Amino acid sequence: KVSTLGQFPIEIIMLTDISPENLAQECDETGGILSVTVFDALGALVSSPLIEVKDPVTNTTLKTATPSSGQHYFSLAASDYKVIVSKAGYSSERTYGPEEIATPSNPHPIVLEGQLTELSLPIDILSSFSVDTVTVAEGSIFPVGSVTFNLKGEKLIGFDAQEEPVYKYSEDYTSNPQGHVDILNLEWDNYTFSIVSPPDL
Repeated sequence: KVSTLGQFPIEIIMLTDISPENLAQECDETGGILSVTVFDALGALVSSPLIEVKDPVTNTTLKTATPSSGQHYFSLAASDYKVIVSKAGYSSERTYGPEEIATPSNPHPIVLEGQLTELSLPIDILSSFSVDTVTVAEGSIFPVGSVTFNLKGEKLIGFDAQEEPVYKYSEDYTSNPQGHVDILNLEWDNYTFSIVSPPDL
Protein backbone atom coordinates (compact mmCIF):
# COMPACT_ATOMS: atom_id res chain seq x y z
CA LYS A 1 0.00 0.00 0.00
CA VAL A 2 1.40 3.41 -1.02
CA SER A 3 -0.21 6.69 -0.03
CA THR A 4 0.57 10.42 -0.30
CA LEU A 5 -0.32 13.35 1.93
CA GLY A 6 -1.50 16.74 0.90
CA GLN A 7 -4.61 18.52 -0.33
CA PHE A 8 -5.48 15.57 -2.59
CA PRO A 9 -4.18 12.41 -0.87
CA ILE A 10 -3.73 9.33 -3.04
CA GLU A 11 -3.65 5.74 -1.89
CA ILE A 12 -2.67 2.80 -4.11
CA ILE A 13 -3.05 -0.83 -3.01
CA MET A 14 -1.62 -3.78 -4.97
CA LEU A 15 -1.94 -7.48 -4.18
CA THR A 16 0.06 -10.45 -5.47
CA ASP A 17 0.50 -14.15 -4.71
CA ILE A 18 3.97 -15.65 -4.32
CA SER A 19 4.23 -19.44 -4.55
CA PRO A 20 6.74 -22.15 -5.46
CA GLU A 21 7.21 -22.74 -9.17
CA ASN A 22 6.25 -26.42 -8.83
CA LEU A 23 5.44 -29.14 -6.28
CA ALA A 24 9.11 -30.05 -5.87
CA GLN A 25 9.94 -26.54 -4.62
CA GLU A 26 7.31 -26.88 -1.87
CA CYS A 27 9.30 -29.65 -0.19
CA ASP A 28 11.89 -29.21 2.52
CA GLU A 29 14.12 -31.82 0.85
CA THR A 30 15.66 -31.53 -2.59
CA GLY A 31 14.62 -33.89 -5.36
CA GLY A 32 11.38 -34.37 -7.25
CA ILE A 33 7.79 -35.49 -6.83
CA LEU A 34 6.33 -38.94 -7.53
CA SER A 35 2.56 -38.92 -8.06
CA VAL A 36 0.92 -42.35 -7.62
CA THR A 37 -2.71 -42.88 -8.67
CA VAL A 38 -4.58 -46.12 -7.88
CA PHE A 39 -7.67 -46.99 -9.93
CA ASP A 40 -10.02 -49.97 -10.37
CA ALA A 41 -11.24 -52.01 -13.35
CA LEU A 42 -13.73 -49.27 -14.29
CA GLY A 43 -11.14 -46.51 -14.03
CA ALA A 44 -12.49 -45.10 -10.76
CA LEU A 45 -10.04 -44.09 -8.03
CA VAL A 46 -9.64 -46.65 -5.22
CA SER A 47 -10.12 -45.12 -1.81
CA SER A 48 -7.44 -45.64 0.89
CA PRO A 49 -5.08 -48.04 -0.92
CA LEU A 50 -1.71 -48.82 0.63
CA ILE A 51 1.04 -47.29 -1.50
CA GLU A 52 4.60 -48.38 -0.70
CA VAL A 53 7.69 -46.75 -2.18
CA LYS A 54 10.76 -48.97 -1.87
CA ASP A 55 14.43 -49.03 -2.72
CA PRO A 56 14.54 -51.33 -5.78
CA VAL A 57 17.92 -52.80 -4.75
CA THR A 58 17.41 -53.49 -1.03
CA ASN A 59 13.58 -53.64 -1.09
CA THR A 60 13.61 -51.34 1.95
CA THR A 61 10.37 -49.40 2.41
CA LEU A 62 11.15 -45.68 2.19
CA LYS A 63 7.68 -44.11 2.34
CA THR A 64 4.06 -45.25 2.58
CA ALA A 65 0.65 -43.62 2.27
CA THR A 66 -3.04 -44.62 2.37
CA PRO A 67 -4.71 -41.66 0.64
CA SER A 68 -8.49 -41.50 0.92
CA SER A 69 -8.57 -39.95 -2.56
CA GLY A 70 -6.62 -42.81 -4.18
CA GLN A 71 -3.78 -40.47 -5.19
CA HIS A 72 -0.70 -39.32 -3.30
CA TYR A 73 2.34 -37.13 -3.97
CA PHE A 74 5.69 -38.32 -2.56
CA SER A 75 8.69 -36.00 -2.27
CA LEU A 76 11.75 -38.11 -3.08
CA ALA A 77 15.42 -37.74 -3.89
CA ALA A 78 16.31 -38.08 -7.56
CA SER A 79 16.52 -41.83 -8.24
CA ASP A 80 14.43 -44.79 -9.40
CA TYR A 81 11.94 -46.47 -7.07
CA LYS A 82 9.91 -49.65 -6.72
CA VAL A 83 6.22 -48.98 -6.08
CA ILE A 84 3.68 -51.48 -4.73
CA VAL A 85 -0.05 -50.79 -4.32
CA SER A 86 -2.47 -53.04 -2.43
CA LYS A 87 -5.60 -53.09 -0.28
CA ALA A 88 -7.26 -55.76 1.87
CA GLY A 89 -9.58 -57.86 -0.29
CA TYR A 90 -8.10 -56.39 -3.48
CA SER A 91 -5.48 -57.51 -5.97
CA SER A 92 -2.05 -55.89 -5.87
CA GLU A 93 0.10 -54.27 -8.51
CA ARG A 94 3.71 -53.12 -8.64
CA THR A 95 6.50 -51.89 -10.83
CA TYR A 96 9.37 -54.08 -12.09
CA GLY A 97 13.05 -53.62 -12.84
CA PRO A 98 14.99 -54.94 -15.86
CA GLU A 99 16.74 -57.47 -13.59
CA GLU A 100 13.32 -59.12 -13.11
CA ILE A 101 11.82 -58.67 -16.58
CA ALA A 102 13.79 -57.57 -19.63
CA THR A 103 11.07 -55.18 -20.79
CA PRO A 104 8.55 -54.53 -18.00
CA SER A 105 5.11 -53.10 -18.73
CA ASN A 106 5.31 -51.06 -15.51
CA PRO A 107 9.00 -50.14 -15.09
CA HIS A 108 10.28 -48.58 -11.88
CA PRO A 109 9.53 -44.83 -12.09
CA ILE A 110 12.49 -42.44 -12.23
CA VAL A 111 12.23 -39.27 -10.14
CA LEU A 112 14.18 -36.34 -11.57
CA GLU A 113 15.40 -33.21 -9.79
CA GLY A 114 12.62 -30.62 -9.66
CA GLN A 115 10.31 -32.69 -11.84
CA LEU A 116 6.92 -34.40 -11.41
CA THR A 117 6.82 -38.11 -12.29
CA GLU A 118 3.34 -39.64 -12.64
CA LEU A 119 2.48 -43.31 -12.14
CA SER A 120 -0.93 -45.04 -12.32
CA LEU A 121 -1.51 -48.62 -11.15
CA PRO A 122 -4.75 -50.70 -11.22
CA ILE A 123 -6.18 -52.94 -8.49
CA ASP A 124 -9.68 -54.30 -7.85
CA ILE A 125 -11.69 -56.61 -5.59
CA LEU A 126 -10.57 -60.25 -5.65
CA SER A 127 -12.89 -63.04 -6.73
CA SER A 128 -12.92 -66.82 -7.01
CA PHE A 129 -14.48 -69.63 -8.99
CA SER A 130 -14.81 -73.40 -8.94
CA VAL A 131 -13.72 -75.84 -11.61
CA ASP A 132 -15.14 -79.32 -12.21
CA THR A 133 -13.28 -81.73 -14.47
CA VAL A 134 -15.68 -84.12 -16.20
CA THR A 135 -16.01 -86.51 -19.10
CA VAL A 136 -18.98 -87.38 -21.27
CA ALA A 137 -19.80 -91.04 -21.85
CA GLU A 138 -22.95 -92.48 -23.38
CA GLY A 139 -24.67 -89.14 -23.18
CA SER A 140 -23.97 -88.69 -19.46
CA ILE A 141 -21.50 -86.46 -17.61
CA PHE A 142 -19.17 -88.08 -15.10
CA PRO A 143 -16.64 -86.38 -12.79
CA VAL A 144 -12.97 -87.14 -13.49
CA GLY A 145 -10.45 -86.59 -10.70
CA SER A 146 -6.73 -85.80 -10.66
CA VAL A 147 -6.75 -83.70 -13.83
CA THR A 148 -3.92 -81.15 -13.99
CA PHE A 149 -4.66 -77.98 -15.95
CA ASN A 150 -3.12 -74.55 -16.42
CA LEU A 151 -5.04 -71.37 -15.73
CA LYS A 152 -3.61 -68.29 -17.45
CA GLY A 153 -4.77 -64.69 -17.52
CA GLU A 154 -4.32 -62.18 -20.34
CA LYS A 155 -2.52 -59.49 -18.34
CA LEU A 156 1.16 -59.10 -19.15
CA ILE A 157 3.84 -57.76 -16.84
CA GLY A 158 6.28 -57.44 -19.73
CA PHE A 159 8.48 -59.39 -22.14
CA ASP A 160 11.53 -61.56 -21.48
CA ALA A 161 14.92 -61.35 -23.19
CA GLN A 162 13.57 -63.45 -26.08
CA GLU A 163 10.67 -60.99 -26.43
CA GLU A 164 8.24 -63.65 -25.22
CA PRO A 165 5.29 -62.38 -23.14
CA VAL A 166 5.45 -62.77 -19.36
CA TYR A 167 1.98 -63.26 -17.91
CA LYS A 168 1.00 -61.87 -14.53
CA TYR A 169 -0.97 -65.01 -13.70
CA SER A 170 -0.21 -68.55 -14.91
CA GLU A 171 -0.71 -71.41 -12.46
CA ASP A 172 -1.20 -75.18 -12.61
CA TYR A 173 -3.99 -76.84 -10.61
CA THR A 174 -5.04 -80.44 -10.10
CA SER A 175 -8.64 -81.40 -9.40
CA ASN A 176 -9.34 -83.60 -6.38
CA PRO A 177 -10.47 -87.26 -6.68
CA GLN A 178 -14.04 -86.00 -7.10
CA GLY A 179 -13.01 -83.80 -10.04
CA HIS A 180 -13.35 -80.48 -8.21
CA VAL A 181 -11.06 -77.58 -7.29
CA ASP A 182 -11.75 -74.13 -5.82
CA ILE A 183 -9.52 -71.31 -7.06
CA LEU A 184 -9.40 -68.33 -4.72
CA ASN A 185 -8.13 -64.74 -4.82
CA LEU A 186 -8.26 -64.14 -8.56
CA GLU A 187 -8.06 -60.60 -9.87
CA TRP A 188 -10.18 -59.34 -12.74
CA ASP A 189 -8.91 -60.66 -16.07
CA ASN A 190 -9.81 -62.95 -18.96
CA TYR A 191 -8.63 -66.50 -18.25
CA THR A 192 -7.98 -69.52 -20.43
CA PHE A 193 -7.66 -73.19 -19.46
CA SER A 194 -5.39 -75.82 -20.95
CA ILE A 195 -4.92 -79.46 -19.91
CA VAL A 196 -1.42 -80.20 -18.66
CA SER A 197 -1.84 -83.80 -17.57
CA PRO A 198 -5.00 -85.65 -18.72
CA PRO A 199 -6.17 -88.57 -16.57
CA ASP A 200 -6.10 -92.20 -17.58
CA LEU A 201 -9.71 -93.06 -18.46
